[in-house]
Amino acid sequence: RVACEEISLEEFVDFLWMMFSGRFFYISLEFINEARTDPDLRSRMIPVVQDFHTALDGIWSEFEKRDNDRPRSTDVALKLTVCLVRGMGVQTVLKDDPEYFQSLLTAWKTILPQLVRGQTPNLEQRLRDSND
Repeated sequence: RVACEEISLEEFVDFLWMMFSGRFFYISLEFINEARTDPDLRSRMIPVVQDFHTALDGIWSEFEKRDNDRPRSTDVALKLTVCLVRGMGVQTVLKDDPEYFQSLLTAWKTILPQLVRGQTPNLEQRLRDSND
């Protein structure tokens, strides 16, 4: 759907939020918690998690293609997006405040297009410098 431009960047963020804020995510947290102390479960979960992140990378690359350039900041933007919604998802366990979470998502969806287009002053240089 991303390749056909049937889904916007904002809709993709909403999709991620849906995945990381509901029952599926809570069940995933239980498995992750158990995998900390169960090597067999951890070894079975690792390929599933890797497949999930590979799929996310594929989706993200379709968004990158829309702008015909691939600044390094776009990869960072994906990782920030996933970390944001994952952290928010964990927070929903103890904080039932949809307006709060919606305000964070709205702010992120305003900032994210700038990151994807590389319109963040000095970010590319700082990313390069951080790896030196």
